[in-house]
Amino acid sequence: TNISPFNGLMDEVEIFDRQLTQPEIQSIVNAGNGLCSTPTPTPTPSCGTERAYGISNGFNAPADNTVYSINLANGGISGVQTVTLPGFTVYSSQAMTARPSDGVLFAIVQTAASTSTARRLVTIDPATGVATDIGSLGINMATLAFRANGVLYGVTGNGGTNPETLYTINTTNAAITLVTPLGNGADGETIAFHPNGLLYHSSGNGTALFESVNVDTFVVTPIGSASSEMFAMGYSPANSQLYGSDIGNLLFTINIATGARTTVGTIPAVSDNRGLAIYTPPCSTPTPTPLADLAI
Repeated sequence: TNISPFNGLMDEVEIFDRQLTQPEIQSIVNAGNGLCSTPTPTPTPSCGTERAYGISNGFNAPADNTVYSINLANGGISGVQTVTLPGFTVYSSQAMTARPSDGVLFAIVQTAASTSTARRLVTIDPATGVATDIGSLGINMATLAFRANGVLYGVTGNGGTNPETLYTINTTNAAITLVTPLGNGADGETIAFHPNGLLYHSSGNGTALFESVNVDTFVVTPIGSASSEMFAMGYSPANSQLYGSDIGNLLFTINIATGARTTVGTIPAVSDNRGLAIYTPPCSTPTPTPLADLAI
């Protein structure tokens, strides 16, 4: 290789750890003498890890109302915190779901012993267990699920006013609006939305019916049934699976075509698990750091 001395002057030498694009080279040329503009490296997006949370029923024992993280691979839990609501005593926790836009956990808690009408909509901080009151639901709401558009839905329990009925719920004041009666099954209501747009509903104790609901046309399609009462459902985008948990705290995946369940593990909660709130933080773009000039 022939090496010859450079005949001239060299100013603002820069070293880059990647190949520059043509527009980046042109921007340096256009900057002129003494005004060299260092290209901004293209940031690499970093995405959050999917999180799943559960909540235990408590059964009128305030200390047994707990919120925790769930490992969807085996049902293990961590970060257990007692659920508290300032100004109230939490006797039982009925349901929990995550808002898709920001992962805020919305839950139904009961603030009087053995009284299903004393149910309130709250948000819960899973790091502390502290709940923030939104308002009284005024009805025996049993389960919650967010649609992808951020609308919160709920279904009432089998016993009480307007049993097994689908409502929308205002997330700022807990006001409810009737959508449609469902009426199938018995005790043990739980719902979850799927990316296909359908709402899936399980209802029943000894035998739990499984069906899909089109919340726009109100068409309810029976799918199948399975043994044991289901208390929670949630969809995992990371695993492309609908999950459920039952009265025995078994965690399982659900075949949406048949309703068949495949056991994953057991959730070791202090009492019945009543929530599968699954959320994936959105990708965030880090602030780019310009490469430093090496001037000679």
